[in-house]
Amino acid sequence: MKYLITGHKGFIGTNLVNYLQEKGEEVIGIDYPNDIVEDIPGHTGIDVVVHLAAETNVRQSIITPKITFSRNCLSILHMLDVAKSNYAKFIFASSCGAANPINPYSASKLAGEAICQAYRESYMMDISILRFANVYGPHSKHKDSVIAKFIKQKLNNEPVSINGSGHQTRDFIHVQDICKAIYTAHEEFSTIATGTLTSVNSIIEMLGIKDVIYDSPIEGEIFHPETVKWSGCQVKLEDGLASTLKWFEEN
Repeated sequence: MKYLITGHKGFIGTNLVNYLQEKGEEVIGIDYPNDIVEDIPGHTGIDVVVHLAAETNVRQSIITPKITFSRNCLSILHMLDVAKSNYAKFIFASSCGAANPINPYSASKLAGEAICQAYRESYMMDISILRFANVYGPHSKHKDSVIAKFIKQKLNNEPVSINGSGHQTRDFIHVQDICKAIYTAHEEFSTIATGTLTSVNSIIEMLGIKDVIYDSPIEGEIFHPETVKWSGCQVKLEDGLASTLKWFEEN
């Protein structure tokens, strides 16, 4: 199979490229400035388009919502047209936050889902929408997500900063399970999560962090999201955190 992946140099993209190549699949990657596609290269023979690239910063989306919507919604339109012209399967990386969009980022993901549904019904396309929980794992060194940020601060011997009380919970899923979900995607819609909510304070304890600073909460943050369990999950949180910490130490 020939895969076209947007955001292939990002956190999930890097892991997915490695995963697919280990499976013997052919991979083409696209990364583009500001996640907006102006002119798509004339790729042909594409079997699957995986659209990962997006503006994901929740706080920035509140400050500049028009930028978030234009980047996220325009890019999905461009990539759907690429899939359509290739008669390819399309996989959209959405977010569990789309179930309750209380900030522009999650709303842009919900809008992306609606665009996918419109293309599916209008052009009879094979489209899978995957709502990801909070993804963590190796190759996330550049990310500012909770686990990546905590590990970097820990290894730099800095106090770990938490927005809010730390009692807020998230469903943390390892990137290997995400890669598996993408590779095996066949349903029109799936939530890819472990079904277990873990508090930020619990993550701190599991990582053995003692020096903590509690900062002001993030405006528009969901405190306790809803979650369901995806049957394909295999990586336990304790094991995933240990392997992620080891990767950071080695890289």
